[in-house]
Amino acid sequence: MKLSIIGSGYVGTTIAACFAEVGHEVVNVDIDEDVVATLNDGESPIHEPGLDDLIEKHAGDRLRATTDYEAVLDTDATFLALSTPSTDDGHIDLSI
Repeated sequence: MKLSIIGSGYVGTTIAACFAEVGHEVVNVDIDEDVVATLNDGESPIHEPGLDDLIEKHAGDRLRATTDYEAVLDTDATFLALSTPSTDDGHIDLSI
C-alpha cells in the first residue's frame, strides 16, 4: 500500500519507518527542507533506538521524504502527525 505521513517529527518519522519496514511504500511530507534532506540521506532527524537502521535500510526505496504536499495525491492513505499545541486555558489549538 502507498502511504503518506504529513509531519516528520517523533511520531511521523517513527511510523513512516515502521510502515516501510513492514512493506509499505511511504512518503513523508514536511515543510522543513533540512529534515527532508536528512531522511532522504538515510538518516533520522530524531533519536529513537533502532530508527536510524530502519531509515538507512529503506531510504530511497520504500521510504522517501518531500516538501511537496501534492505527493499525498499518489497515495492510498494519509496520516497526519502534527503537533497540536494547547492554549493557556488547556484547550487544544487545531488552527492552521
